[in-house]
Amino acid sequence: MLSKGAEILTPRIRTIYSTLGVSMSFAFGCMMIPLMAFFIRDWRMLLIAINVPGVFYFPLWRLIPESPRWLLSQGRVEEAEAILRGAAKKNRVTAPEVIFQPLQVEHKREKLSRHNIRDLVKSKNIRWITIMLSFVWSTISIGYYALSLNTSGTAF
Repeated sequence: MLSKGAEILTPRIRTIYSTLGVSMSFAFGCMMIPLMAFFIRDWRMLLIAINVPGVFYFPLWRLIPESPRWLLSQGRVEEAEAILRGAAKKNRVTAPEVIFQPLQVEHKREKLSRHNIRDLVKSKNIRWITIMLSFVWSTISIGYYALSLNTSGTAF
């Protein structure tokens, strides 16, 4: 899951956030673990030091609103409108009387269809993306796993 709050970003910023923001944060965190391990020698204390900051993010989960797009796709129009009206109020903007036209909502519901795993191989483009992402994911996972297994055998 990318982020509950990524939907509220503009498409350009959302792309930067999802590629650089999330990936760079993960890579920076992985690079900080050896530095922390250098100063905290006991593995139990190291685990506590690594995991305690994450506990402070749990309350933030309730502060970020649900995605209005997702709510609309699930047929929860009133909740989506309430979130958009709340955002307009915080930004000191007057929200229109009618945010979602009834015809738009009905059209959106008609377009919803069920997806399954066969959809990943139906078209040539999606099939190619699926194959490439599977290859990249496997390569990165195997490489990371191999490096983590060999950390004790590395001589500096």
